Amino acid sequence: IPSYLGTLPADDFYNGSRAALAGGTTMIIDHVCVQQGESLLQAFEQWQDVADSKCCCDYSLHVDISYWTDSVRDELQTLIQEKGVNSFQVFMTHKDTCQLSDAQLYEVMDYLRDLGGIVLVHAENGDLIAQLESEAVFRAVTLGNCTNCPVYITKVMSKGAADIVATARKKGSVVFGEPITASIATDGTHYWSKNWAKAAAFVMSPPLNPDPTTPDHLISMLACGDLQVLGSAHCVYSIAQKAIGKDNFTLIPEGANGIEERMSFIWDKGVAAGKMDENQFVAVTSTNAAKLFNLYPCKGRVAVGSDADLVIWDSDKIRTITAKSHHSASATRGVSRAMYDGPVCEVSLASKYLTPATSTKTSPAKNQPLAIRNLHLSNFSLSVSQEDESGPRRACHRIVAPPGGRSNITSLG
Repeated sequence: IPSYLGTLPADDFYNGSRAALAGGTTMIIDHVCVQQGESLLQAFEQWQDVADSKCCCDYSLHVDISYWTDSVRDELQTLIQEKGVNSFQVFMTHKDTCQLSDAQLYEVMDYLRDLGGIVLVHAENGDLIAQLESEAVFRAVTLGNCTNCPVYITKVMSKGAADIVATARKKGSVVFGEPITASIATDGTHYWSKNWAKAAAFVMSPPLNPDPTTPDHLISMLACGDLQVLGSAHCVYSIAQKAIGKDNFTLIPEGANGIEERMSFIWDKGVAAGKMDENQFVAVTSTNAAKLFNLYPCKGRVAVGSDADLVIWDSDKIRTITAKSHHSASATRGVSRAMYDGPVCEVSLASKYLTPATSTKTSPAKNQPLAIRNLHLSNFSLSVSQEDESGPRRACHRIVAPPGGRSNITSLG
């Protein structure tokens, strides 16, 4: 099914869900791309039919609102009440294809609030340069406040956008932020590569931020709860498809890999690096999303009555990201090659069971000593001599004229 720019992604539901399982994600939520004038209900049913026949794992669907009319308003009610859809995405960019005006965004939020829906916002300025992500996020949060509608900012790519979400939450706004695999794994410095194919592999919307400190900042905000969910925004294209924009970069299909790498990268850069514990890892990769999209406690929880999809996670296994080793159909990798903890499992075409992958290497993150002192093993004592006191000691010297002069108790008043 083509995207808004008319290009068919390299992955279908089979390849994409297969890659998700191989990375430890047992349920995906895809987007129903609705073309101008197309029925939302018909597009949803078409997407559902394709997913039912090809998807390897459980799935759900967001429905995109690419235009706003009375007929769309009526279909939203049907989708929520009869189809169980509760999340809808709107766009502040992609002019002439799916961008809504501020007035339309206000009406959508006001209407979905009464229906109990949550609005996902692709926050990017459609009239000015793409770097104004922060401005668009602030505008989306403001509209959400005015309508009292929950707002979910997708693809948080910059520190500025993340900080706006965090600040708004501290002021009481009902807003949630979702960075993606690419934004925590790499940065936008690749756009200046002399290798056109390499630079094109990183083209996405909003763009990656060229500040190399951005990934670490976003991971820290996930760890402390200022951002709530780590998404993948998995949308891959072949080298030939990316080459459509060889002479005009605006025609390059937007998107990169992320579904298979998502959990391994946040484990390696978050948990193994000491930024977050295992509970927060589960929260940002599973539980928080399940709660936000009305899937909890069926998903995101291990309890009686829940699906309780279990993943056996071996933190000592590592893997090099390559096109050959991955299960996605794309030959390009926006998330650059690196060593990371994982994989969780390997998918065999001959069997429905998932088996642990084999590796003999050790994660670099595991070999790095912690930058802390283990006080339980410390040799420090107040009553006995220390090991570092075994050398010759310097004789004491009486300081006759200390710097600043001698102290005098009578001069302290």
